[in-house]
Amino acid sequence: MVAVVLALVLCLGLAVSVLALVALPARRQGREVLSARGEEVVGSLRERTDVGRLRREHDPSPVRPDPETNLTTV
Repeated sequence: MVAVVLALVLCLGLAVSVLALVALPARRQGREVLSARGEEVVGSLRERTDVGRLRREHDPSPVRPDPETNLTTV
């Protein structure tokens, strides 16, 4: 178990160092982190989540979990 935790910490450290070496200097130079296609994908995801949020806010009968059984009820 200790070996797994150490391996995860090592992977996290490598990921942070790659981010620090590549993405941060590029961002400081004014380059975008995402490509134009990536920006389109993020924009469409934001639109979809906004529509879903609006639907949930206006739903007259929201689905809520039962506090005793933790099962959802309509």
